Amino acid sequence: MGFLHLAFFQHTFLTLCSTSAYRLVYICRDPKDVLVSKWHFANKLRTKELPPLSLEETFDLFCKGVSHYGLFWNHVL
Repeated sequence: MGFLHLAFFQHTFLTLCSTSAYRLVYICRDPKDVLVSKWHFANKLRTKELPPLSLEETFDLFCKGVSHYGLFWNHVL
């Protein structure tokens, strides 16, 4: 989701939440779980010619937002 779409979604979502009588339950994966899952997934996609990514390398990429989905924190309220 691009930045513009995310900004529109957040604005619309927050407006609906503030004017609604319904309660909202937001479920978010633990970032540590996301990191380990991404590490395993990234290593399965790598070709045999490339060495596997270390957990430290994956952590650095995760913190920089290098992902198919962008920075993790942009998707968390």
